[in-house]
Amino acid sequence: MGNGQRKMHKNLGTEANSASNHNHANKDNDQSKELKENSTKAEGPPKHPNLLTEEALGGKHPLEIFKAWMMEAFQTGEPDPFFMNLATATSCGKPSVRLVALGDSDERGLYFATVDGTQKVKEIKENPRAAVCFYWSKLQRTIRIEGIVEECENNEEPFKRWPKPFQVGMRLAGAQGKPVEDWESAEKKLQEEMAKFGDQEVPQPEHVTTYVIIPTSVQFMQLKQTSLSDRFIFTKKDPADEGSWSFDRVYP
Repeated sequence: MGNGQRKMHKNLGTEANSASNHNHANKDNDQSKELKENSTKAEGPPKHPNLLTEEALGGKHPLEIFKAWMMEAFQTGEPDPFFMNLATATSCGKPSVRLVALGDSDERGLYFATVDGTQKVKEIKENPRAAVCFYWSKLQRTIRIEGIVEECENNEEPFKRWPKPFQVGMRLAGAQGKPVEDWESAEKKLQEEMAKFGDQEVPQPEHVTTYVIIPTSVQFMQLKQTSLSDRFIFTKKDPADEGSWSFDRVYP
């Protein structure tokens, strides 16, 4: 920065400080008054389009609404909106839950890729039912989906949508859930595999399988701070009939 530029910045700073000092007392009084007034007001709920009305939902497939909500979550800047809590259970009903990434969705259901031999895969094979939950704090919305889980052959789309470090990590994840003997060696191996593929596409390894959750129940809730939260439940009466969905508005 030259001498002329430094002088200009110095003069601007001096003028700003002078103006600030001149109005400081008035601004403090105005701000104190504003804070006092605001403190007496109840904070209202976040303002979002009311998509949970019988008119808006009538005749729509619940996964169509799910996609619209997911798109809005991305547009609003929700952090990692595609992550979902996936709950499974053993044949005896012992539950477990973990965070997984949604790989894709269509009119059939929700897709995710996972490593063979993991706890969730073992439980899915014993008891092919699952539930997922999405929560988006900025929108104050949550979606719960329950359904039947099926294995998908020749479907690599969920794997392809993962970031490359995740893809490479899954290629090395044959021992997922087992104790790590040498963490530094594991990290080194990951970096070597990353360098090996470079800009090339990472193929889905044989020990990674895609599953689809075929919904039988979908719940949408718009949380509110000052009134009853909106909650609708879609239920499929006939698992084999996509036209058998019904919905009810229920207490939250």
